[in-house]
Amino acid sequence: GIHLLRDTVAEVDSSFYVIGRDDRSNHHRKSMKDLVEGLDTSKPIFLLDHQPYNLEEAEAYGIDLQISGHTHQGQVWPISLITKKLYEIDHGFLKKGNSNIYVSSGIGIWGGKFRIGTQSEYVVIDINKEK
Repeated sequence: GIHLLRDTVAEVDSSFYVIGRDDRSNHHRKSMKDLVEGLDTSKPIFLLDHQPYNLEEAEAYGIDLQISGHTHQGQVWPISLITKKLYEIDHGFLKKGNSNIYVSSGIGIWGGKFRIGTQSEYVVIDINKEK
Protein backbone atom coordinates (compact mmCIF):
# COMPACT_ATOMS: atom_id res chain seq x y z
CA GLY A 1 0.00 0.00 0.00
CA ILE A 2 2.98 2.32 -0.26
CA HIS A 3 3.25 4.59 -3.28
CA LEU A 4 6.86 5.46 -4.09
CA LEU A 5 7.18 9.06 -5.26
CA ARG A 6 9.86 8.85 -7.92
CA ASP A 7 9.47 11.86 -10.19
CA THR A 8 5.79 11.93 -9.34
CA VAL A 9 3.34 14.16 -7.52
CA ALA A 10 0.73 13.10 -4.98
CA GLU A 11 -2.18 15.33 -4.02
CA VAL A 12 -3.14 14.65 -0.41
CA ASP A 13 -6.80 15.07 0.64
CA SER A 14 -7.25 17.76 -2.05
CA SER A 15 -5.27 19.99 0.34
CA PHE A 16 -1.59 19.94 -0.66
CA TYR A 17 0.92 18.34 -3.00
CA VAL A 18 3.98 16.21 -2.28
CA ILE A 19 6.54 15.96 -5.05
CA GLY A 20 9.09 13.17 -4.87
CA ARG A 21 12.10 13.70 -7.11
CA ASP A 22 14.14 10.85 -8.44
CA ASP A 23 17.79 10.88 -7.43
CA ARG A 24 20.12 13.32 -9.17
CA SER A 25 22.20 10.36 -10.38
CA ASN A 26 19.34 9.54 -12.80
CA HIS A 27 20.19 11.81 -15.72
CA HIS A 28 16.70 11.16 -17.12
CA ARG A 29 14.82 12.44 -14.08
CA LYS A 30 12.06 14.94 -14.75
CA SER A 31 12.73 18.63 -14.54
CA MET A 32 11.12 20.72 -11.83
CA LYS A 33 9.21 22.53 -14.55
CA ASP A 34 7.62 19.24 -15.65
CA LEU A 35 6.84 18.18 -12.08
CA VAL A 36 5.01 21.38 -11.11
CA GLU A 37 3.23 21.87 -14.41
CA GLY A 38 -0.53 22.04 -13.90
CA LEU A 39 -0.44 22.14 -10.09
CA ASP A 40 -2.84 24.45 -8.27
CA THR A 41 -0.40 26.91 -6.74
CA SER A 42 -2.97 28.08 -4.20
CA LYS A 43 -2.29 24.78 -2.39
CA PRO A 44 0.95 24.16 -0.51
CA ILE A 45 3.62 22.30 -2.48
CA PHE A 46 6.15 20.15 -0.61
CA LEU A 47 9.22 18.78 -2.35
CA LEU A 48 11.23 15.76 -1.23
CA ASP A 49 14.60 15.83 -2.99
CA HIS A 50 17.34 13.62 -1.58
CA GLN A 51 20.22 15.91 -2.52
CA PRO A 52 20.15 19.67 -1.85
CA TYR A 53 21.37 20.90 -5.24
CA ASN A 54 19.94 23.76 -7.33
CA LEU A 55 17.98 25.21 -4.43
CA GLU A 56 17.07 28.23 -6.53
CA GLU A 57 14.58 25.94 -8.32
CA ALA A 58 12.45 25.73 -5.16
CA GLU A 59 11.96 29.49 -5.25
CA ALA A 60 11.57 29.67 -9.04
CA TYR A 61 8.85 26.98 -9.14
CA GLY A 62 6.84 28.02 -6.10
CA ILE A 63 7.86 25.23 -3.72
CA ASP A 64 6.65 26.06 -0.23
CA LEU A 65 8.84 23.54 1.59
CA GLN A 66 11.74 21.45 0.32
CA ILE A 67 13.16 18.71 2.50
CA SER A 68 16.52 17.21 1.57
CA GLY A 69 19.24 15.12 3.15
CA HIS A 70 22.20 13.27 1.65
CA THR A 71 24.95 15.40 3.20
CA HIS A 72 25.00 13.80 6.68
CA GLN A 73 26.52 17.20 7.52
CA GLY A 74 29.84 15.63 6.62
CA GLN A 75 29.37 12.89 9.26
CA VAL A 76 32.99 13.25 10.42
CA TRP A 77 34.86 16.46 11.11
CA PRO A 78 36.72 17.82 9.07
CA ILE A 79 34.64 16.43 6.16
CA SER A 80 31.88 18.74 7.39
CA LEU A 81 34.08 21.62 6.21
CA ILE A 82 33.98 20.11 2.71
CA THR A 83 30.19 19.67 2.67
CA LYS A 84 29.83 23.32 3.73
CA LYS A 85 31.75 24.27 0.56
CA LEU A 86 29.97 21.79 -1.76
CA TYR A 87 26.40 22.77 -0.89
CA GLU A 88 24.67 26.09 -0.53
CA ILE A 89 23.50 24.65 2.78
CA ASP A 90 24.64 21.27 4.08
CA HIS A 91 22.47 21.26 7.21
CA GLY A 92 19.66 23.31 8.67
CA PHE A 93 17.11 25.84 7.47
CA LEU A 94 17.34 28.22 4.53
CA LYS A 95 14.73 30.71 3.31
CA LYS A 96 14.87 31.56 -0.40
CA GLY A 97 12.16 34.05 -1.33
CA ASN A 98 8.90 32.37 -0.28
CA SER A 99 10.46 28.90 -0.23
CA ASN A 100 11.51 27.16 2.97
CA ILE A 101 14.30 24.60 2.67
CA TYR A 102 15.49 22.18 5.33
CA VAL A 103 18.50 19.91 4.90
CA SER A 104 18.67 17.18 7.53
CA SER A 105 21.83 15.48 8.70
CA GLY A 106 19.63 12.41 9.22
CA ILE A 107 19.63 9.77 11.89
CA GLY A 108 21.71 7.31 9.94
CA ILE A 109 25.30 7.11 8.89
CA TRP A 110 27.13 6.15 5.74
CA GLY A 111 30.27 4.04 5.58
CA GLY A 112 31.87 4.03 9.02
CA LYS A 113 29.54 3.40 11.95
CA PHE A 114 30.30 6.66 13.75
CA ARG A 115 29.99 10.45 13.69
CA ILE A 116 32.57 12.90 14.95
CA GLY A 117 31.80 16.61 15.23
CA THR A 118 28.31 16.27 13.72
CA GLN A 119 25.08 14.93 15.12
CA SER A 120 22.23 12.72 14.07
CA GLU A 121 18.83 14.33 14.08
CA TYR A 122 15.20 13.39 13.91
CA VAL A 123 13.35 16.33 12.37
CA VAL A 124 9.76 17.24 13.18
CA ILE A 125 8.31 20.06 11.12
CA ASP A 126 5.13 21.68 12.41
CA ILE A 127 3.25 23.31 9.55
CA ASN A 128 0.72 26.01 10.30
CA LYS A 129 -0.95 27.63 7.34
CA GLU A 130 -2.76 30.86 7.99
CA LYS A 131 -6.15 30.97 6.36
